[in-house]
Amino acid sequence: MPITTENLIARMTWVRKNGLAAFSYEEDGNKVSMVSGAVSPSARKSPPPAPTPAIADETPAFRGISAPLGGVCYLADKPGARPFVTVGDRVSKGQTVCLIEAMKIMTAIAAEQDGVIAEILIEDGDQVDAAAMLMKLADE
Repeated sequence: MPITTENLIARMTWVRKNGLAAFSYEEDGNKVSMVSGAVSPSARKSPPPAPTPAIADETPAFRGISAPLGGVCYLADKPGARPFVTVGDRVSKGQTVCLIEAMKIMTAIAAEQDGVIAEILIEDGDQVDAAAMLMKLADE
């Protein structure tokens, strides 16, 4: 016996009512899986959030420089040397901003666009994970 529309609608209503994010249902060899973007019933009863005020044009736009791999991050090419960049430095696309050592291999991390280093979020020698934010780059 196939899954009926009425039975499927009843199950979908039950899933939504109970705030489930996913549900699988099988009947007589027919399987239906549902994924919902619904939130829990208690969260739905809260009022919608107030609109956020518009950001003034003078607020600088930042782009992140992220680690493409995990490893130890170095801000200079050797201990005691001058760092590749400091806060306030202008950088060009492709310019090395730090190094990441993974499995005894050094990988140069480059700026993906021109800009100004607004913030350095790591210290020299920090262990970083892949996709970790290393620096904030402000538009010029």
